[in-house]
Amino acid sequence: MSRGLDETQRAALDRQATAPYFLVKIALSNDVYISSTDAISWDGHNWAAESMFVSYVQDGPTISIYNGDLALGHALLSSDTAGAAVDVWQGDRNDTAHPNPFHMFSGLMDRVTIAERIVIRTLATKPTRTPRLYVNEPLFNHLPRRGTRFETPNGPIVLG
Repeated sequence: MSRGLDETQRAALDRQATAPYFLVKIALSNDVYISSTDAISWDGHNWAAESMFVSYVQDGPTISIYNGDLALGHALLSSDTAGAAVDVWQGDRNDTAHPNPFHMFSGLMDRVTIAERIVIRTLATKPTRTPRLYVNEPLFNHLPRRGTRFETPNGPIVLG
């Protein structure tokens, strides 16, 4: 009996298991719809693609958005942002059985820092629900595969 993996098993391990993305709606005088993936149309709105990170803590998420073209920074500076409603959805591009993202947070905008990145701190207004979890065959590789290229404001990153 040989040890190791056959080609089918190697291919299964090389597949990317998840491809999460976030959608953020900021309720300003003109609502802002931002996607951490490609520009998409969902729920009757066009969500603009932006380089974005969402870190979730108990009090509410912190949203960090690259301010490359300065348009979003200008929109935030020219609006009354204190107490503006913020909604965050999360989805998985690889989950074709459940194409709609789930609503993970609803709250209010707190402090905003505007520089190269716009950092928005939020306040939770009501308890949120846990994300959907599905049982499937075990997946051992939760990392993007070797050679995956990420474009960041500070330059590309290639996994080695």
